Amino acid sequence: MSKADTYRWLEKDSKRTQQWIRAQEEQTNKYFRDTQSRNILKKRFKNLLDVDVELIPVVRDGQYFFRRRKKGEDQASLFLKHGLKGKPVLLINPNTLRFGKIQNWCVSKDAKYIAVDFSLVSNDRYVIKIFDVAKKKFLKDTITSDGYPRFNAWHVSSNGFWYSKGEKGHSIAEEKYFKRIYYHILGRLIEEDELFFGKDLVKEDYPSIKCSHDGRYEIVTVHHALKTTTIYFRDTQNSESKFINITGNIKALSYAKAEDDYIYLFTDHKAPNSKILRRKILKNFLGKWQVFVPELKFKLEDYILLKNYLLIEYIENVSSSIYLLNLKSGKRKNIKLPSCGSMGGYSNEYNDRELFFSFSSLNVPSSIYRLDLRTLGKKLYWRSKINLSSAMSLKQEWVISKDGIRIPFFILKNKDNNQISPTLVYAYGGFGFSLLPGFRSSVIPFVENGGIFVLANIRGGGEFGKEWHEAIIKNKQHKRFEDFAAILKHLVDQKYTIPEKLGIWGGSNGGLLMSVMALRYPNLFRVALIDVPVTDMLRFQHFHGGRYWFHDYGNPDDKKMRKYLLTYSPYHNVGNENYPAMMIMTAEHDDRVHPMHSYKLFAALKANKKQNNTLLLKIERQAGHGGSGKLEVTINKLADMFYFLCKELGIKV
Repeated sequence: MSKADTYRWLEKDSKRTQQWIRAQEEQTNKYFRDTQSRNILKKRFKNLLDVDVELIPVVRDGQYFFRRRKKGEDQASLFLKHGLKGKPVLLINPNTLRFGKIQNWCVSKDAKYIAVDFSLVSNDRYVIKIFDVAKKKFLKDTITSDGYPRFNAWHVSSNGFWYSKGEKGHSIAEEKYFKRIYYHILGRLIEEDELFFGKDLVKEDYPSIKCSHDGRYEIVTVHHALKTTTIYFRDTQNSESKFINITGNIKALSYAKAEDDYIYLFTDHKAPNSKILRRKILKNFLGKWQVFVPELKFKLEDYILLKNYLLIEYIENVSSSIYLLNLKSGKRKNIKLPSCGSMGGYSNEYNDRELFFSFSSLNVPSSIYRLDLRTLGKKLYWRSKINLSSAMSLKQEWVISKDGIRIPFFILKNKDNNQISPTLVYAYGGFGFSLLPGFRSSVIPFVENGGIFVLANIRGGGEFGKEWHEAIIKNKQHKRFEDFAAILKHLVDQKYTIPEKLGIWGGSNGGLLMSVMALRYPNLFRVALIDVPVTDMLRFQHFHGGRYWFHDYGNPDDKKMRKYLLTYSPYHNVGNENYPAMMIMTAEHDDRVHPMHSYKLFAALKANKKQNNTLLLKIERQAGHGGSGKLEVTINKLADMFYFLCKELGIKV
C-alpha cells in the first residue's frame, strides 16, 4: 500500500504519457489477436446490436418525429411522418454529417425547428445546432462547445430558445462550472445572446429552464452540488413578471411543472420516497402547497403531467410500475406492464390523446407502447426483432449485508441451468441512480453459453429512495463494498458458482466499486471488468467537474474526509499480493471521469511484483465516457471484454 502519488505525471497529456500509453496498448493488442473464440463472440454481438431500432416518437399536433436506425448504420436518423400511419420522411442522417453523435434533440412547439445537441467524440462537450424542418437544412445558428452548453427549451413562439453554458474566461479545468442560462434569438449572432438567469449563482450551481405548453409559465431549476435544488417560478402574465423562489431554503431534491392553474412539485423534502405537492396559481400570488400524491412505501420515480391526468411511475421492489391519476376525480388506474422490468422513457403532448412509453426486461428486448388516453387502453407500437431463447429465466433474490440490511439482486440464467456456473455480477451503487432490470444485449451471449448474470442493487442507488442512496455517502462508502461482498458470498454459498468462476463488472462510479473489490476482496472472485473508473480519491476534484461528486464522496480537501478516502482509494491501496485478473477500460476523450484514473491505477498494479494474474489496459480512441457511439467499435469492445472474461474464467465459447 502506498500513499505516495508516484504516477501523478500520468495526469498530463505529455510525450512521456503518450509513450507509456502506446506501450500498454501494444501489450493489450497482443492479448486480443484474432482468435476463433473472440470472432464467435463478435458475430453474436453483431447479430444482437446490428438490428433495426426505433425510438419513442415526439408528437407535435399530429406530426410524429422519431429516430430510426437501420441495420448497418452507426446512428439512428431522425424522421418525420404526418399522422400515426404516415410515410416516414428523412430529416437528419447523422451518419452522413461531420457533427458527431446526436445526444439530445427537441422539436419546437410549432414543429418548424429541431434543436440538436451533437458531440463530436461522444463526450460531454456538445454543440447545439438548429434544423429547419421545411427547408431540411441546418441554420447558421450554432452554439459552440465552449462552456459545455446544453439546450434547455424553445420559446413558445419558436423564434428563440434558452440554453445553459459556463461563463467565459475560465480555465479548461473550470469549464464545467459557473453555469448560466442564456437566450438566443434565431438569426442573431451568438455574441449578442443575453444572460437570462444566474448572474449571482455560485461556482457549482447548475441552472436549467423549461416552460408550460403555452409558454405562460417559466420554471428555472438550480441544481446545487450537495444533491439539492432551488426552484424559481415566473408567470409571464403577471404584471411584475419576476422569478420567485417557490422552494425557499429547504434542503431537498425537487422538480416542478406548471400547467393551467397549478404548479406541481416533485420533492423528497420530509419524504425519502418522494411525494408530489400542488399549489394553485392565483392572480399576483400563489396558494399554499398541498400534498397531491402522498409518499408511499415504494419510491416515486417520475411523473408526466397531462391535460386531465398525471402519469406516475413507481419503483416497486426494484421494478417499474405506472399509474394514471385522474386530476378531477382522483381515481387511480394501474397500467399493467408485461413483466418485471424497467421503463425506458416517455413522450407526450399536453393533451388527452396519447402517450408513448418504452419498456424492457433483462430477458425481454425493448418495446414501445402507445397509450390511448381516451380509452386508457395500450397497444404495442414497436417491438425489437432481437431473437432470444425462451429458456432464459429471471428471478430476484435477497441477501443480508454485514449491518443486517436486506440487499436485492436479479439473476438471469437458463431455466435448466442448475449447476455451478461461470457468473458475472454487475453493480453501480451511487448518486441515487436506480439500477433496474432493463434489457442488456451485452450479457446475452454469456448467458447463452451457460453463464449466469447478476444485477446487484446495492445501497447508493435510488431503488428505495433517498435513505437507500444516502446510506453510503461520504464516510459510509464501505457499506456498499460490504453489500457487494455479501452478494458474491451468497452466490458461492448457494452453489450458483465458485470464486474461480466468478467475475465482476462496473463502470464509472461502478468502476470505483470494482477496483475497491479487487483490492479488498481478492479471494472472492477471479476476474474484474473495470470500465472508466474513478480511482484517485484524493485528486478527483481537480478534473472535469469532480466537485459535483462531493455529495457522495466528500471533499478530499477536508482533513477528516481525506483520511477516510485514503482507506479505500484504489490508487493508494495497491498492496503486494496477487490480485484478480483485471481489464481496466477508459476513453481517450472522457471528460467526465478523466483517463488519468485508469492510467494511475494500472501503473500502480503493474509495479506490483506479486501480480501474476492478467492485467490489461484498454483505451477507446475518439470516445468519451459512454464510448464512441460507433456500432463497430462497440461490438469490438464487447467482444474484447467477454473474450477476456471467458478466457480468464476458463470458459469455452
